Amino acid sequence: MIHIGRGVLRAYVSLFDQRGTKEFAVAGFVSRLTSSMVFVSLILAITERGGGYATAGAVIGALTLAAGLALPVLGGLIDRYGQHRVLVPQTLAFGVLMLLLTVAVEAREPEWLLVVLAAAAGVAMPVAGPLVRARWTRIYQGTDKLRIAYGFESATIETVEIAGPILVTALVTGIGPLAGLAAVLTCALGGTLALAAQRGTEPEPAGRVAGGGVGNSLRIPALQALYAARFCVGAVFGAMPVSLIAFATAHHGRAFSGLFLGLYGVTSLIAGLGYGALTGQMPLHRRLVVSVALFAAGGVPLLAARGLFSLIGLLPLAGVAMAPATVTAMEVMQRVAPPALLTQTISWDTTAIAFGMTAGSFLAGAAIAPLGADYAFVVPVCAGLLGLIAVLAGSKPIRSACVDS
Repeated sequence: MIHIGRGVLRAYVSLFDQRGTKEFAVAGFVSRLTSSMVFVSLILAITERGGGYATAGAVIGALTLAAGLALPVLGGLIDRYGQHRVLVPQTLAFGVLMLLLTVAVEAREPEWLLVVLAAAAGVAMPVAGPLVRARWTRIYQGTDKLRIAYGFESATIETVEIAGPILVTALVTGIGPLAGLAAVLTCALGGTLALAAQRGTEPEPAGRVAGGGVGNSLRIPALQALYAARFCVGAVFGAMPVSLIAFATAHHGRAFSGLFLGLYGVTSLIAGLGYGALTGQMPLHRRLVVSVALFAAGGVPLLAARGLFSLIGLLPLAGVAMAPATVTAMEVMQRVAPPALLTQTISWDTTAIAFGMTAGSFLAGAAIAPLGADYAFVVPVCAGLLGLIAVLAGSKPIRSACVDS
């Protein structure tokens, strides 16, 4: 066991043998904290300044929708002109708009103004995930290290999602209600501008390409199926926190909700690291079907949970296949996507996940009242099964694209 652990550690350490990888990984991590902190920061700031949760929800919804719609457009511009040429003005615009939103929250401006400013900030919000994945792909494409890099990416996502809200809560509790928004600004400006400054590892701009519009990635059948599946995976991500909190509250364990979410996330993190370091000969399209099938099946036992102790035992089953499914989807995307559309392709994936999370959280909240807390996991389980159906329905174009590429 120790030997295996050392082998996995060496595999991940070797990722950073290439010049510049440490620098963009650190800058990308700091930049990523922006999106993991902004929602909690807005909720805490708005409610502390006398706004209601309905106002906070409207503001967050506007920012999320605007960011999801703008991200593929920005991804297409980055493919055409390069990361640094787009990131610098984008990040500065986000800084100005986020500062205006912070001032408006502090001044208790009306809800409509907060929503408008949030939507504008969402359009300009830097999302580092596609940018960092594009850099890993450029460096290690066609090598065994690419899956290791994607495993590291999956672990980074989980770490950011756990660390961001904890950091915001600590800042708001220790300093004041606007401290979280100040941290968002700091991470967005510092991390993203540092990433933009590292031009040695960014993919070469493709320039203007024929048919290179913002929807070009959506015209590829294999990616259509994959995006549909990723929307469903996002719905699982969005529904799980709502379902977990509702279940824990009904069983007198609301105070442990954060620990349950942490258990779910940490299980996925460890599984992603282990999966990324594995080597195997199974064809990529088949690995996608298997990993998504395990992801869907892992959530089904949650329907049998009837107490906190059973939940503790079943959550690792639900989380263990989450990261492997994500890593495999990343591999398929880089295999299928034309090099000139790589960032746009990854951006559409991020958008699909974000919109799926929005739908999943809404549906989970709506379903809990009529079904009861003991059936709180119906929505994430159904979403996982729908993701498997989407992959199976698109298995033919996915297989063809993976084999031909």
